[in-house]
Amino acid sequence: SCRYPGRGEPVETLTPTPTSTTHSLCAAMALLAAETEALLEHMDIAFSGLSLSVNGSSVLAGVTGAFRHGRLAGIMGPSGSGKSSFLAALSGRCSYGKRGGFVYINGVEDAITKYKKLVGFVPQDDVMLRELTVKEILWFSTQTRLPSSFSHEEKLNVYTDVLKILGLTELEHSAIGDEIKRGISGGQRKRVNIGIELVANPIVLFLDEPTSGLDATSSQEVMRALQKVARGGITVVAVIHQPRYDIFQLLDDILLLGKGGRTVYTGPTPGALPYFEDLGFRCPEHVNPPDFFLDVMAGCVQPTTATTTTNTNTTTESVDLFAAWDAHMSSPVHGQYAIVEDAASVQHDHHAYDPQRPAPMDTPFLLGLLLGMFVGFGAIYVASRPPSRSLRYGTAIGSLLTITVGASGYAMFSLVVIVHYSAIDFAGNYTFLAFLILVSLVMLVASVAAIRDFRRRRDVTFLFYAIVGFTGLGPLGGMYCFAVQKISSLKARAAIVFGFGLQLLIVGITNVFTFYILWIGSPYTDTRCAPHCNLLVYLGVAFIVIEVMIVIVFLRRYRRLPTHDRRTMGMLAQTLLCARRGFTQLLRDTPGLVFEYGMVTMSGLFLGLMFYKMPFLGPLPAPVQAQCPLPASELCAMPVNDPVLSEVSLVCLALSLAAVTATQRIFGREKAVFARESLSGLSTEAYFLGKTLSHLSSTFIAPLVLLAVFYPLTDLQSSFAMLYLLLVLVHATASGAAYLTSILFNDTVAALSGVLFVLVSMMFSGANPTLDQLRGGVLGGALYYPTLGSYIRWAQEAFYIAEINARGGPELDAVLSFHSYARGDETQAWVVLCVHAVALRALAYLACVMREP
Repeated sequence: SCRYPGRGEPVETLTPTPTSTTHSLCAAMALLAAETEALLEHMDIAFSGLSLSVNGSSVLAGVTGAFRHGRLAGIMGPSGSGKSSFLAALSGRCSYGKRGGFVYINGVEDAITKYKKLVGFVPQDDVMLRELTVKEILWFSTQTRLPSSFSHEEKLNVYTDVLKILGLTELEHSAIGDEIKRGISGGQRKRVNIGIELVANPIVLFLDEPTSGLDATSSQEVMRALQKVARGGITVVAVIHQPRYDIFQLLDDILLLGKGGRTVYTGPTPGALPYFEDLGFRCPEHVNPPDFFLDVMAGCVQPTTATTTTNTNTTTESVDLFAAWDAHMSSPVHGQYAIVEDAASVQHDHHAYDPQRPAPMDTPFLLGLLLGMFVGFGAIYVASRPPSRSLRYGTAIGSLLTITVGASGYAMFSLVVIVHYSAIDFAGNYTFLAFLILVSLVMLVASVAAIRDFRRRRDVTFLFYAIVGFTGLGPLGGMYCFAVQKISSLKARAAIVFGFGLQLLIVGITNVFTFYILWIGSPYTDTRCAPHCNLLVYLGVAFIVIEVMIVIVFLRRYRRLPTHDRRTMGMLAQTLLCARRGFTQLLRDTPGLVFEYGMVTMSGLFLGLMFYKMPFLGPLPAPVQAQCPLPASELCAMPVNDPVLSEVSLVCLALSLAAVTATQRIFGREKAVFARESLSGLSTEAYFLGKTLSHLSSTFIAPLVLLAVFYPLTDLQSSFAMLYLLLVLVHATASGAAYLTSILFNDTVAALSGVLFVLVSMMFSGANPTLDQLRGGVLGGALYYPTLGSYIRWAQEAFYIAEINARGGPELDAVLSFHSYARGDETQAWVVLCVHAVALRALAYLACVMREP
């Protein structure tokens, strides 16, 4: 029977010997379990030669030490000693610099970033949503970060226990508050800041100056709570700035860093004073030891017994604290107070989790090869259970061979058809044939390269799951979704999505090539294709765009994916939680709501009064136009009074400015919160979709408010419902632009960028100058092309055509022609406006992904 590794048991103890297929399969299953599940109950962290440089300047140099579970460790040092930088480097949150050295988890070299849902990090600032209550903040973290296997009652128990430990039970329904709206105190906010991480039931907790800004009593309360947490078996590491003596005694271990981020001492707290006494630094009576240590490191205290022998004389001299610690660590015995093991005794095996290469022709391999021949069915079947690497090896090769043979067969079949039906355009079909042969060659090269890569790297996991995504869609979409949900490894799930993206890319390129270049662009166009070819071309372009987005997201995330992590709440459930939280924030932002809806109400009222019952007067009668001189004939064909274009332009402008101004707060004020939650494992897709859903109320209500005030005051004839839907799209597009700018820039630049986007769209709307004037104007008509990206241009076109359609017949066609519009173009205008709204939100999502820390 198969035996899986126990909690904390290194997987390498189960590395198989190639004696039997059964043992190999069992070891591979154990390996997959280790890859997809978090098997750690505790985490002892060691680090050797840890360094960090920022912009070429060293802020941390060669720090070596260890932190153990069940103990509270403190990091101290003077300002500029790299305390926070050390915490960032150890926890893998130092993307702003270049890290060096090694980190070991339970004696095996590893990265803490692979366990981000098992690790809590409390930043120095109280990063949280101030509109919410203590319960809302902690319960959100509880739901999204605890394992999905936890029942509601189990999650509630964890939440309640954390409230008791941190002394927050009485404050459960109190608002956090900020500098403007009073809430809980600073010390209580610090405890909530810690509680956000504690409810996740982490096995490691990092804290960056949790007592900063607190009085002595509040600091002691926080540190006592952390000591209780550590006694529960958690590894707790905190940066402490000048603690008083009773707080210092709560620390089990300390790490003292000097200037330049170098180690002065690391070890048990009781051993610090004896160590400094051995160097000749004796702490005076009634002096706080932490203050004394800082004075020593700052060079304010001279040793009293440090001596050197010159001839026969004894003289006192200063001590190089860094050299003294290095000498202490290099001694045969590291001293009775040191807890750090020799770096040489810690395992440096980069491949501790790699199994031996499977025999290339064993039974699981042949079975996988057979399953791979069935492409999607075989790959998804194997993906839904933990297979041996031999099985995955065979399935991957079988699937690649099948794809290659299929592409080659398709090319040969096309050649036969072309030769048989010689009347068909040979040039176009030979081009298509060349494309198919190229695809076949690419797949063949990929197969050979993959096989060589298997033999060299002995790692088939990623390619196997990429093939699952590549071959398991289309009619197998349901099975694909089933496979993704069943696989816990985030790296494997990313590979499946990447394979899906590759499939979309090939389908998209094929559609565009076949139906545009071959059919639409051919003089021998098949009329039977006409109703469908344009749609297939657009579908192909959409597939290509989706693939580009998938690749961008994949390349951004793949190397940072955790490989050992717990499985938490799914993306859909997280989306609903984020949406509910976002809606709660909006409801509690009373000034923001008053400003937003007051702005659209006043805009509707002022515009309605400006155009109050202003009639649309059509062109002069035909007999009168006939008497007009030839140079003025075009002018005589224009309406006597046409307020419609001005009305729609100003309405779109007013609504867009209101949307941009009000939407900046949706993402702009939460960058720090998003970074913290993203590092803790919250899905970016869930966060973005949740915030978008919570803001949909404004997208639907604001246009309704504006139109309800504006429409009755005007002489518009087009339907209220049509105008309302058009303004909803306008609001959605403008708010999408605000999403994008607020994510990319700081608040000031984002506000200016959003307004500038609206104004530029208004400038190129084609109202004045008209589209024809821009097309024939300066720069060879180059100023016409920006109008294609102006969403106001398309909203204006759809609005104006609808209004003209509601007012008259063919006699108004000249009015439309003057503005380069035509009856029937409104469908295109609606579609392009929808594309603008979706595209801007897609770009905002990509910006959110790029903002992931």
